[in-house]
Amino acid sequence: MDDDFNLTLLESSSINNDLLYNNDELLASIPDDNVENGYGSGGDDEEEDMDIEFARPSSSSAPPRAKSAKGFKRANNGEVLPRSASARPRSTNPSTVLQESELRNEIQLNVCELTGEFVTPITNFQPANNPPVDNAAVTTRNKNKAQQRTMDALLGQAALLAARGQEDEAIDMLHEVVRQDPRKPHAYRQIAEICENRNEMIKCFEYRLLACHVDKSFTYEEWNEVGDLAVQLDRLFEASACYEKAARYGSEFWVFFEKRIKILQQLDAIPLIMKTKLSAMESINIEKSDVTFDWLEQMMREVVNYYTETNDTDKSIRALMCYFVRCAAEGIVNVNQMDILTANLIHQERYTDVVHLILGLCTSVKSLNSDGNPGYNVIFHEGIVSVSPFPLVNVSSFIVGPDLPTVLLARLILALIYTRNDFCVDSLINTLADREFDVKSNDLYLDIGNAFDAISYEAGGFAYAEKLVSSPTLTQCPHSWYLYGYYIEKTKEPIEAVDAYKHVLQLDNAHVDARINLSCIYQHIDDMESAIAILKETTMERCRRIPDERILIRQAEILLSQQKHDEYIRCIRLILIPHFYTVNTSVDTILKKRKTLTNKLVHMNLRRAIMNALSRTSFERMVNRMGAIAEKDKRTCDALTPTQMHDYAMKLIEGLASQHNYEELLYVVCYTFLHPKIPPLNMIVFQNILFYASIKARNFQLAFEYLRYLHSVTQASKSEESERKLKLRQIYTALNFVFCHQQGIAQQRFIGRCLSKAPDQMHLHLISGNNSLMAGSYKTAIYEYIIVLKERPNDSLIHFNLALCFTHLASRRDITRRIAVATRAIAFMAKYKQLRLLQGAKQEVYYNIGRMLHQLGFSTHAHYWYCKVLEEPDVQVFEEDERTGDAVMKTAYCYNLKSLAALNLAYIMKSYNPQKARLLKRRYCII
Repeated sequence: MDDDFNLTLLESSSINNDLLYNNDELLASIPDDNVENGYGSGGDDEEEDMDIEFARPSSSSAPPRAKSAKGFKRANNGEVLPRSASARPRSTNPSTVLQESELRNEIQLNVCELTGEFVTPITNFQPANNPPVDNAAVTTRNKNKAQQRTMDALLGQAALLAARGQEDEAIDMLHEVVRQDPRKPHAYRQIAEICENRNEMIKCFEYRLLACHVDKSFTYEEWNEVGDLAVQLDRLFEASACYEKAARYGSEFWVFFEKRIKILQQLDAIPLIMKTKLSAMESINIEKSDVTFDWLEQMMREVVNYYTETNDTDKSIRALMCYFVRCAAEGIVNVNQMDILTANLIHQERYTDVVHLILGLCTSVKSLNSDGNPGYNVIFHEGIVSVSPFPLVNVSSFIVGPDLPTVLLARLILALIYTRNDFCVDSLINTLADREFDVKSNDLYLDIGNAFDAISYEAGGFAYAEKLVSSPTLTQCPHSWYLYGYYIEKTKEPIEAVDAYKHVLQLDNAHVDARINLSCIYQHIDDMESAIAILKETTMERCRRIPDERILIRQAEILLSQQKHDEYIRCIRLILIPHFYTVNTSVDTILKKRKTLTNKLVHMNLRRAIMNALSRTSFERMVNRMGAIAEKDKRTCDALTPTQMHDYAMKLIEGLASQHNYEELLYVVCYTFLHPKIPPLNMIVFQNILFYASIKARNFQLAFEYLRYLHSVTQASKSEESERKLKLRQIYTALNFVFCHQQGIAQQRFIGRCLSKAPDQMHLHLISGNNSLMAGSYKTAIYEYIIVLKERPNDSLIHFNLALCFTHLASRRDITRRIAVATRAIAFMAKYKQLRLLQGAKQEVYYNIGRMLHQLGFSTHAHYWYCKVLEEPDVQVFEEDERTGDAVMKTAYCYNLKSLAALNLAYIMKSYNPQKARLLKRRYCII
């Protein structure tokens, strides 16, 4: 930027108010804020793009400038609207296929940046062969036929006009066809032919692309031709999407995948390249594609390594499965390497895939039917293997060779049980029992027994447990005797299982489930002392059964007296989990009721937000699992009184807060808040804890819903005016804090409604200005800040935010009055300096001034202010001494801005004094 205006404003003690308040004419000359109108980092002179931020006043509540402003779009009134995939999908090529809007229905066809495929944001633009939405279309069949005949007549007339040379009239007629029936591909084809005759190849390509998209009868050869045309016109994004379509319809041929990969390499889209290679290795035919297996194997290894390094579990599993299947089809089978793949499949509960994989690839497993013939056929189709028929209705027994690892054998048995093929696992279980104990399969022995219980096949589970304890190699396994005792307890008298459980404890004294089951049996025979004694020194971590509630209460008292706080918290959690399970089982009732039994003012949106915070969490899965076990044991949830429920919940909340386990703390508060047993008098306490927990757990959506609910309650309250105003001020301050971390369309509309009801509320104007500043709507932010500034002329934060807005506006490329805008920025920054220095924050002030001048392109002046930052002493704050409790002055490195100032100064100096730049980085920027 030119140095032709006065920078001495920064040193002036009085600022002309015209520079501060009279900005209407200047702002009117600035184009509206828009996503496409980006702003540079150095004015006219393009500086190197640096990830540097202004320092915020430590006492302010203003939000930091969001780095995700590209995720929002701005309306003409300055409202911040999040981009919606259904309204306008994000795309690497944001323009529509038709660069110049010619069609009256404004058809758009974009390329999604995540998948590289075509997306159509207009809902009525559907392919031609889509089925009708409902049966109502049948009643208008005759009308549709008449319309189709009219459209065909118009197409014929347009073709006749084009043949006569009246091409403009033909195009107008074809546009009318498209307007009335946008799904008809013939109109697009004819327009494309006319454009090709005119040598308008770009429009020819665009209309051919639209024709391909609406006509699903297009073959892969036609998509390939459109893609080749896109490459000739340098439309790489569209070419990539066209080749993707060609590869989808002609998935057996490598050539289409190859073309798309070459385009994606030019675009440097590594994730899409690997996704394309993954699709190719799953579908191409080696013979038709004329490639060698060695080349394919090398590509498969590359894809497997990529998804393994990026921790993409789903795609890594797909790549590994394809790799093993392709290798097996060529006669290369490495059974030992299937361990990781089958473990991941079992973890995701994909038991059918495990059965197909092991039976299809492991030649050491053979099946026999009742006639002694093979019980199934193995079918290979490119990168997929399957056995037919499935389920294995023809299999009566298996023959397993010794080279099959025991861990794969155990996983095969587990998968067959869960896929309801348990009728043919007896021979496999006999083979497993005859083998030596395998450490890798230790948990699988127990999982197989639990699988029989999961499908309610107790007889099969008891027979399996008997074979384990009778096996000379597995009788010393604690899981064998635990399963034996468990199925005795389920099929016979519980007292008969005591000896088996005691034998488990002899083999493994820390076996939690055996202790819990013994405790339940002792309680069943009214031996409470033994029931309590057996659980002493037991952590009950990862237990598969919950002891009786009375025993847990006694256990909690013992743990508390022994000062074992972690075990005490886990025990209290086990007491409350069955009660929390009642919330999960009555979700629909909770969400449908307009009022709750405990709090008649709780809004349904708040309850829905609470349920969303709990949904699909590990804590919810644990509550469902343990609660289902308690329900299966016919455990009643009436033992605790409402007061006891409240007390135990508060103890658990206090314990989790002391452990700083805020995520689980939030879940516990949510369940307690929704539970109908909590007394109404205690709900205010839990409401406050809910907000505290949501902030600590960084669930800002829930925090916003709570504040919105609290705002509506406060507005409707009949308290005194002064008290209500104080409460609203606190709510607005909390809302500003929440919006610093998260905002969206719901938050923006809420603030807009509040402003329309209370236009004189300065806090709302400040929040609106902060939100607009975060989203990049600087003009809107300036309007809001000016309103607040007239009420608070001595607020340094408002002046700073205004200086920030004008600085960013002056850095935009489409500004015609850049000097006037930059002058306002410097004027507001000078006023900020004048007010803020009275509070003693010199480092912050000097750094912000230097950063503003740096962004405006005044590197020499920025150098001066950065140096002043380095000359200032380190910031010191009062901290409490842990030994004496006195407040002492200590250096607070979190407020030290010298490292940022030195980094920016090094950027300025590196071109003409690289030695000094390295010295600054070495001194201030190295930890």
